[in-house]
Amino acid sequence: MAPDVFCSSPGPRDYTAPLANLPPIDKVPARSEHRGVGNLPFGPGTVEMYVDTEGPVIVRPDHFGYGFWDVGFERNQPERHPTLDWLVTAQLVALDSTGEALEEVSHGHVKIHRINDAYQPSLNLKVPYRVGFYRYDIQISDSAGDRLGSYSEYVRVVSRSVKVRLGINGRRFRPRQTVATRPEELGTEWITFGEDFQVQRRSKGAWRLYPPMNPEIWETWGGLTGAGGAGRCSSFRIPAGTPRGRYRIVKRVSTRFGREPGLSLTLTAPFSVVNPG
Repeated sequence: MAPDVFCSSPGPRDYTAPLANLPPIDKVPARSEHRGVGNLPFGPGTVEMYVDTEGPVIVRPDHFGYGFWDVGFERNQPERHPTLDWLVTAQLVALDSTGEALEEVSHGHVKIHRINDAYQPSLNLKVPYRVGFYRYDIQISDSAGDRLGSYSEYVRVVSRSVKVRLGINGRRFRPRQTVATRPEELGTEWITFGEDFQVQRRSKGAWRLYPPMNPEIWETWGGLTGAGGAGRCSSFRIPAGTPRGRYRIVKRVSTRFGREPGLSLTLTAPFSVVNPG
């Protein structure tokens, strides 16, 4: 597979897929260039809603909700920040597997007078650590109590699991071809990683470092991916004249969430070099 196709392909597992089978809901109208950010069809055109928390797949006790911001600050137009006087209310409802409501498990409200760069109000509700489906409902009313809009979002709580692999864009390569790899989480736990990796060659019954395929300088970025996701690719070009044989890429990742202790995992992806030029 071409490296660019492999690196831009979806993660190995979509934990949000079951949400598509639940009844239709009115979601926040989305802006295409900002996933999870939506324009509101009422009130000032500069005020938007955005997902303020982890979601819609949650793997531990957490909160889910929306925040509000004014894009006027981003556009250096602070003088245009309007007075809103909104009352925002929200409820979190537990659902059965078909999307039917079982019970309300949380609710809250917030009053929004005005938004500025230091005050981006949000309304987050506690999500219980109980595997299943939930629906977050939010309503926005003006100072007279008239409803301006209401929206919903589905949330799924899944059990915590770790099943990580090192994806690779092929198993057989020729010299001058590019090998690309990325950490892939088939489970639900967050994993972190850096750019660095090792390329080893099988020689005399053992795996030994193969310097020609190991970069000397690494970028300092740190990667992160979660449930069913894929991390950023690392790649290298097989040098001309590389001998045929068995090789593998070795990469270390870790599981970590806040101050919780994590696991250090060593991932490998084997490949072969054939028909050397």
